[in-house]
Amino acid sequence: MTAKFPFSRATGLRLVAGSLLMCSSPLWADIQVQGFANIVAGTTLDDDSTVRGYDEDFAFDRDSLFGVQFTSDLSDGLSATVQMVARGRDDWDAEFTWAYMNYELSDNSSIQFGRVRIPFYKYSEFLEVGYAYHWMTPPASVYDLPLNNQEGIAYTYNSTIGSFDSSLQFVVGRLNEEMAFEVDPAQDIFDGEVDGFDRRDSDGRNNTSFVWSLTDFTWSFRLGYTFCGDCTLGLPTDDFAQQIALQAPQFLDAMLAVENDVSFGNIGLRYSGENWFTEVEYARFSGDDSLIPEETDSAYWTIGFNTDTSVFHFTYEFEDADPRTVDEITGGAAIPGALATAIAGVAEAFREDSETMTIGWRYDFHRSAAFKLDISRIDNNLTGESYDLITTGVSLVF
Repeated sequence: MTAKFPFSRATGLRLVAGSLLMCSSPLWADIQVQGFANIVAGTTLDDDSTVRGYDEDFAFDRDSLFGVQFTSDLSDGLSATVQMVARGRDDWDAEFTWAYMNYELSDNSSIQFGRVRIPFYKYSEFLEVGYAYHWMTPPASVYDLPLNNQEGIAYTYNSTIGSFDSSLQFVVGRLNEEMAFEVDPAQDIFDGEVDGFDRRDSDGRNNTSFVWSLTDFTWSFRLGYTFCGDCTLGLPTDDFAQQIALQAPQFLDAMLAVENDVSFGNIGLRYSGENWFTEVEYARFSGDDSLIPEETDSAYWTIGFNTDTSVFHFTYEFEDADPRTVDEITGGAAIPGALATAIAGVAEAFREDSETMTIGWRYDFHRSAAFKLDISRIDNNLTGESYDLITTGVSLVF
């Protein structure tokens, strides 16, 4: 039987080449190969509306992906891991999401070098592995940062506190990723690709994360904080910035969010009962010296009920952000009225006030695959409009 994958020929060759490289060690190291996939279809129930990349026509490329992970045990506590993911939204071009070496310093501690995951969220480590959670995709109000990986070092220390397993993690590195900002497809003209996303380069030096987690068989707790003191976000505001540069060049960096101080705090709590569970996760994104809001708050609360093969769940989520005033952006400097109006208009575009309610069903029809169905009502409190979104598909591991 011939296996068929939705990859281009070039992507397939890269995957095979990566496999051969991992298998070419003269030490004949033990190599583990794991894979995962999400085949996701989505549509809105409203004509002439686009919500989270979906419209009234069923689309399969927005959140679908295939991934392969190779882990090579080199003995004496040393291992190497490579993960490649091909996404439908990127025309199934594979990219290296992880590529690091792990060394066990002791029974309780380890260190990683290379391309590692930024631990923003509770589900960061297996963000693309849809089989690991009950939703079709994690709540977008919280899990909406358009970057996930960086080149750096991660140190982890594991211990026990009473009946809890404790984990402390410290990560430092430099992120240099292309950020995909979701935009109105009718206005998607910035990067030459009309796909509902405006892609911009980001650059964050000395990006530093601290994470502490506790877990036992019933409770789990997580506290995380990420800070970048020299971060260029690559906001899709450069056209506007160039327009004002001649009139007020001193505000150019603020318009582009260049060398910006940004942080991301996250706290999560989960309770798992015999036949049910509940979980809450809260996040705050903060930025200084730019036109982005000083604080963006988001959170979700979810509850689910388990049977032998199904999970029925409900999730409420929100996102809230107030834009900066012109005086906050310009430091109170005197500027022409027309320019002040233009700056206020762009800052207003970052205002957020939305709520989402989702009911869903997960059915484990196979020991390695689950069918999922999520129905969401998204309320835009700024416009008073509401949208209905259905996403469904299969998540599997292999």
